[in-house]
Amino acid sequence: KKTIHIAGISSPADAYSCEAPYESQDWEITDKTKTIGGYLCQKATCRFKGRDYTAWFTTELPFSFGPWKLHGLPGLILSVQDSKNDVSWEYAGFQKQPSDQSLRIEPSKSVIPAKKEEIQRLKTAFKENPSAYYETLGATGRANPFQIDYSKVQISFDVQGQAPSTQTNNPIELAP
Repeated sequence: KKTIHIAGISSPADAYSCEAPYESQDWEITDKTKTIGGYLCQKATCRFKGRDYTAWFTTELPFSFGPWKLHGLPGLILSVQDSKNDVSWEYAGFQKQPSDQSLRIEPSKSVIPAKKEEIQRLKTAFKENPSAYYETLGATGRANPFQIDYSKVQISFDVQGQAPSTQTNNPIELAP
C-alpha cells in the first residue's frame, strides 16, 4: 500500500506531494477507557518515528484512521499525544455532511507532485537561505500573493552574533 503525503516547505502556498509507504504502528491496546466528545474511547500505546504515543480511539466509529500518519486501531483515533506532550491532536467535533453530497478529500490542485528527495532538497534550501527560496518562488508565481519583490528583501537571522540554526527545533519524526 502507498499513501500520498503533502509537505509545505514554508507555508501551504508552496506545497508538494509525494508517494510514500503506508507505514503501520505496533499498537498495544489496554483496558483503560474514558469518554471523549460523548464517545467511549479505549487507550492504546505505540512507539513510532522515535516517539512514544498514547492514543484514545473509539469503536463506535469503526474507521481505522487517525491524525498525521497514525492509524491501524479498530476505531477512529480521537486523541493522541506523545510522552513529552510535544505532539498532540485532540478531537474537536464533527460537521454533518448533507446527505445529498458525497464527501471526497483530494489534495489542492496547486500541490505539485515531487519525489521525497526533491522535497527534502527544497526544505534544506529554505533553511539555508529563505530569502533566495522566496525569490525563486516569486519567479514561478507561487507563494507570492502580495507580489513582494524578494530581490529587495534581506532576511537576517543574526541575533546578537548567533548563527541561524540549520536544524528543526522539534521535528515530529525523531527517527526514520
